Amino acid sequence: MTTRKTEIPKVARFVMLAKLSTATVFGEIKVKDLVESKEPIKIMQVYGIAKKIITGHTTFGDWMGFIGSFEAVNLSTGVKYASGKCFLPVNITSLLAGEFTQDIDSVRFGYEISACFNEKNACKYEYTVSTLIKPKEDNPIAQLRNEVEKEKADETDESKKE
Repeated sequence: MTTRKTEIPKVARFVMLAKLSTATVFGEIKVKDLVESKEPIKIMQVYGIAKKIITGHTTFGDWMGFIGSFEAVNLSTGVKYASGKCFLPVNITSLLAGEFTQDIDSVRFGYEISACFNEKNACKYEYTVSTLIKPKEDNPIAQLRNEVEKEKADETDESKKE
């Protein structure tokens, strides 16, 4: 796996980038390394506050990213990066974009992104994402999850009484 090699001055806290993405933080993902590891390889931790969704179109298709304040850590080298733009893997981008509503104009997030071998994908790998922070209680999906869990608990309690 070729990871991004960045020399940062001892006084620097972060390397400032035009954008954060798996490519700018980690570098090229080598399929050979994923096959040999047999375990997902941790790519980066990324966290921040997304304030705006940006979209566009290229010859490769549509893309979506975020404007805000973001930081990332390359989990292979420990180098820290910061940027006002962030591009996440597709499997998490639409989920994060769905958090924006009329009442919510910024979204806090923290994810750990790994890569694992998947021979069915054209690029032969896929990203896996783990949440680093709990969703805020005013998050509509968290409220719905809590209601469902409460309903299940109530049903279990009722069945025990019978």
